[in-house]
Amino acid sequence: MKKGLALSITLVFMIMAGILVVHVPWLEANTIYVPDNYPTINQAIFNAADGDVVVVRSGTYFENVYFWGDKSITVQSTNPDNPMIVASTIINGSNIGSTVTFYGYSILNGFTVQNGNAGVDNGGGISCWSCSPEIKNCIIVNNKAANGGGIYCYDSSAKITNCTISYNTATAGDGGGICCSYNTSPVIITGCIVERNEASAGNGGGIYCSQALATIENCTITNNGAIPSLDDPSNPFDSGISTGNGGGIYSDKSSLIIRNCTVNNNSSTASSDTINRGNSGRGGGIYFFDLPSEDTVVEDTTINNNSAENSNGTLISYGGGIYCAASSFAPHFINCTINNNSATNGGGIACMTNARLKATASAIEHNHALNSGGGIYCSTAGIITIDKCTIKDNEAISGQGGGIYRQKSSSPMTLSNCVLAVNLARLGEGGGIYNYNNSAPLELIHCTMSGNVASSTTGGAIYNYLSNAVVKNSIIWLNLPDEISGDGLDVTYSDVRGGYGDPEDHNINIDPKFVDPDSGDYRLSASSPCIDLARWLDPPVAEDKDSQPRPMDGNHDGSWASDMGAYEAEGPNVIKLDQFTATPGGGQIILSWTTLSEIDTAGFNLWRSNKESGEYTKINAAIIPSEGGATLKAEYSYVDTTAAPGITYFYRLEDIDTHGVSNFHGPVSAAIPAPISIYYSPIIPSFYPAGLMAGVAGRLYSNFMWPWLLYPSWVWPY
Repeated sequence: MKKGLALSITLVFMIMAGILVVHVPWLEANTIYVPDNYPTINQAIFNAADGDVVVVRSGTYFENVYFWGDKSITVQSTNPDNPMIVASTIINGSNIGSTVTFYGYSILNGFTVQNGNAGVDNGGGISCWSCSPEIKNCIIVNNKAANGGGIYCYDSSAKITNCTISYNTATAGDGGGICCSYNTSPVIITGCIVERNEASAGNGGGIYCSQALATIENCTITNNGAIPSLDDPSNPFDSGISTGNGGGIYSDKSSLIIRNCTVNNNSSTASSDTINRGNSGRGGGIYFFDLPSEDTVVEDTTINNNSAENSNGTLISYGGGIYCAASSFAPHFINCTINNNSATNGGGIACMTNARLKATASAIEHNHALNSGGGIYCSTAGIITIDKCTIKDNEAISGQGGGIYRQKSSSPMTLSNCVLAVNLARLGEGGGIYNYNNSAPLELIHCTMSGNVASSTTGGAIYNYLSNAVVKNSIIWLNLPDEISGDGLDVTYSDVRGGYGDPEDHNINIDPKFVDPDSGDYRLSASSPCIDLARWLDPPVAEDKDSQPRPMDGNHDGSWASDMGAYEAEGPNVIKLDQFTATPGGGQIILSWTTLSEIDTAGFNLWRSNKESGEYTKINAAIIPSEGGATLKAEYSYVDTTAAPGITYFYRLEDIDTHGVSNFHGPVSAAIPAPISIYYSPIIPSFYPAGLMAGVAGRLYSNFMWPWLLYPSWVWPY
């Protein structure tokens, strides 16, 4: 346990890109070993100073560890990256209080934290109070507390990284795994597994956030449960009705970013105890309540196999995958998969009491509702906006709306560029959509509805009653037993099997000729009658479901108009681009691309810019002629000899068909390395690349060896 004093003192002053680095050996951190230097972790922390590292050897330490607020230290196992070391370096709270408590800004790295029991207090495994700790590579297991069975963060911006948080319980409140409350700076949870935790009397089986900010990335939240509290029939003030909400994640007045996560096999459910007289759960996967802003985003996340259940069937559960309630702001789901979830109503998603929802490029598939709304259930909901989504193969078993159920809503619901296919209302109306008793309209713009079934009644695609529905530029084809049923529908510029409306509505009744509907491909074939027949809208729908631009001249008749349905036909000019690269070499940039097939392609142009979103200039003097075919692979290359060193260039590849219609690919980027200049001090040799000296007002030349102490050389510009 030494401070590392050197017999001789060496100072190194180094300027690199304008940064002065000072190395003073006697200020190096101290390393303390447990049990070598101190028998307990607490004693080591008490004797440590700022910046010190406490290394704890494998073993079980029966103590409650405290990080006080007047120092910033690291406490770690001997190898935090070794799972065997982490599993064998145990802090055991002996079921008395929080196992670890943070008040400062320290780091806990590579431990198993277990058997904490905070009783009526919070944070069984780890409690954080107005601090910013880092918790890394830890296992937090078998802990209990009123709130935050595993971890509790109050007014704390904790970073929780690569941890497993499992088998923890919130015994009287919220957050079986993690509970975050009143955080003004975000809690960041990255690369964690949150599994088999339970909020046994409240909300958020896995993670609970109340008036908090949180970022949850690259995490798996699985097999957690939110269970309602038991009721007491002897208590006249106890109605016997309570709910457990948010089996995986619960958000109350909080802003969350959930990115690249898996939320699966979680449940919001009632207790099976006989005292409990019929409670229901909401939001088996995720529950959102009263969002404070538009900042909540769920992106690149899979929400599957979650369930919202009731105890004995006397109450109704909502939102097997997602539940949204009472919010003026919408959570935004981007590129998410919401599948195989179940509830009484809203197998995939439920939106209630003025809640808003926004979904983009997401798939809502294979969800099941015991009653209504297999995919989505909306009742008294706020503004719902769904774009570029697939709502497919969802089922309402005994009610209405296999794909979507909507009722009593005073705010509009808009679907654009969506596919609703193969949804089933087994015993009720509206295989695709059931729209009943709403004061604000339902709008379908550039949507495709096919293969939806209302088994025994009517409205295979849409059932509309006591509501207004507007359908524009859409395809409604091969739904059973019919396509559209009800009143209050305004259908224009659409392809409806059996026809619909008057001639001035500009609807058609012709097979849309999908590419392969049996395999779920509802794009338009080159001979589709729906090409160029949609109406130009104001404001326009600028892209289709594949994010291809609208409009395109899909049939190459010289008329640029949008197509009916979710997809814009690209027309006969089809190329399959295998690769497009830019590579510096020999003071030039070589551009290469390979096509697997080309149909009706005249050739290619290359465009260059020094900004990715800047203005591009064509660099080839003449079109590069096509060499491929429908089944013929072709390889191309072009050398940009005008590129200057030290500049990053962006390139786009344009393919042009025989009708003059073009599509762009890329960009890709490359830069020719800049030459390296050397600065030399004639007094003492020292070499510096020019790039490292740029922007430095004064240049300091010195030898990095001991002669600097005797012969310093300062050179200033003059």
